[in-house]
Amino acid sequence: MRSHRLFALGLFWLILSTITLGYELQRRPQIIIYWRTETEINTAGFNLYRADSSDSPFERINSELILSKGDPLTGAEYEFVDSQVGRNQSYQYQLEEIEVDGLTNQLDLIHAEAPSTQVWVAVLAGVGMLVGGVLLLTGTGRPGGRSSSLRQDR
Repeated sequence: MRSHRLFALGLFWLILSTITLGYELQRRPQIIIYWRTETEINTAGFNLYRADSSDSPFERINSELILSKGDPLTGAEYEFVDSQVGRNQSYQYQLEEIEVDGLTNQLDLIHAEAPSTQVWVAVLAGVGMLVGGVLLLTGTGRPGGRSSSLRQDR
């Protein structure tokens, strides 16, 4: 009975580790851009542009104007999630203010790097697979594990 529990526990560890690693590897990285305005006099909204490097041209990444949420005296806080980035890649962002009369103002340049695969996830998954493998072997009575046999003396 104990060997069945060890086998099931080993199988559980292997499946959990595989799912965890698979999820981390397929998950798309994101960069979240935050900005805050102090005032928004005549501001209709914002556009956000991204460049892959300092040499490449900026391309608009918001499909629609990011509408102004602030008022002329207090401003507002904003965030934009850019999920069209590659792991461990560096990007530059340019924020553009669009005024009600159509005039534009180029605001701060922002440098950001997309996250890479989390090292701790890969290590944890590897340890989980190792533990699961050991438990599977122990639970099946293979070399390195316990096994029992019946013997009849005559």
